[in-house]
Amino acid sequence: CIPAVLAWMNEQIPGGWATTMACNRALVLQARDLLCKTFGQTPSCPDEMIGAIAAMPLPSNFGGPNLSPLGVDALQDWLWETHRIEVPIIPWSTPTPKLIRISAQRYNSLEQYQYLAEALCQWPKTKQEIPVKQG
Repeated sequence: CIPAVLAWMNEQIPGGWATTMACNRALVLQARDLLCKTFGQTPSCPDEMIGAIAAMPLPSNFGGPNLSPLGVDALQDWLWETHRIEVPIIPWSTPTPKLIRISAQRYNSLEQYQYLAEALCQWPKTKQEIPVKQG
């Protein structure tokens, strides 16, 4: 049934899958550039290497990996608990201790990534300010 579903979906979207993939890519590039500008970063790879997912290093003021017992970074938990934003925060080594991975689909908007950037700017600057998740 998968070929039939793919063909049906291709007919539902003006321009089909090619347009959908191009729109997703354009949006994730805009979102990545917005986050890079927000944190004074340069993109970590050329645009040609991006599909609908992009990763970028977070500045060092976001701290090193701070994983819960379930392996989720405190920043990722905080974004969900405080702003209802679901985005992977990935522990890394150098030159930064954390990466953020964003993805885009036709139902996303640039305003959602602006909201993410604003939320990231509210991340507590000291460990004492970071809420500790209980249980």
